[in-house]
Amino acid sequence: MEELDNSSHDGLHSNESSGDEGGSKDVDTKKFRVFNPTTEMDDPKFELGLLFKCKTDFINAAKSHGVKYGRKIRFKKNDSNRCKAICRGKRCMWNIYCSVRSDKVTFQIKSMLLTYTCGRTTYHGLASVTYLANKYLEDIRLNPNFNVGDFMIKVHKDLGVSIIPNVWYKVRAKAKEMIYGDVMSQYSKLWSYCEELQKANPDSNVFMTTTDNNEGDDEFQRFYWNLNGISCAHAIAAICDTGEEPEKFVHDCYSKEAYIRAYKPMISPMNAEQMWKNSDMSPVLSPENIKLLGRPQKVRQREPDELALGKKQNKQ
Repeated sequence: MEELDNSSHDGLHSNESSGDEGGSKDVDTKKFRVFNPTTEMDDPKFELGLLFKCKTDFINAAKSHGVKYGRKIRFKKNDSNRCKAICRGKRCMWNIYCSVRSDKVTFQIKSMLLTYTCGRTTYHGLASVTYLANKYLEDIRLNPNFNVGDFMIKVHKDLGVSIIPNVWYKVRAKAKEMIYGDVMSQYSKLWSYCEELQKANPDSNVFMTTTDNNEGDDEFQRFYWNLNGISCAHAIAAICDTGEEPEKFVHDCYSKEAYIRAYKPMISPMNAEQMWKNSDMSPVLSPENIKLLGRPQKVRQREPDELALGKKQNKQ
């Protein structure tokens, strides 16, 4: 089975010469494989010497393994230099020990026992809101209005985990925050947005005003984006304050030259019907008269200010 020991032999293994799981000496005599979280996170394959770019990748991989195989994976000896993943199942000895290498960043599996002696469970507590939001981030990005029932079925089919509707709403909110960022980070990008908007639309006018809050920071007040080529009242006031003429900031489409260019292709008059030349083409038939379903309407639709049918105006 995939979830059983996939090493060379059963028991506790170590790539350290001393066999001590806490050893810090790195073995550089062979090329070790580097874990790729983008392609391997759904079903991690653990092996001795496997390298992780950071401890977070190892923890997420162990959690993903626990979700896939329904195991109660927990972490002990978890600090900046080491981390040990264990199974909290009854009398289960499954464990993976990982410690930092000499670069103080990369973590490497130093020992592991991949034999489970416990049964599968759906109450492992690993399919958290953050885990589900990360796993289904692209699905929610493509379909933000994912139906709650469909999502619950998908999670149960993929992970064998049952969730309640309230979890889906939290997952969607978390995923949207990861996709679009939180409110504060979005507002912090407004000036960059204004500059990019002005760069992409040089003929338009972009304005944003702010006010000082109690802490002395700029607080968003209002945003203007003028697309019609004529400056708004606020822009005209700002232009006059600088001593410029507002006419210079009016779009060229309102000029006399642009008007002449627009009406230069003239529609010439044509002869009356009696003076038309008979065409050699076969006559065109009228479309078929299709009788619509239902009773034909005979009473015209009255305007809102007209009296309803059958009502008389009261005498004053």
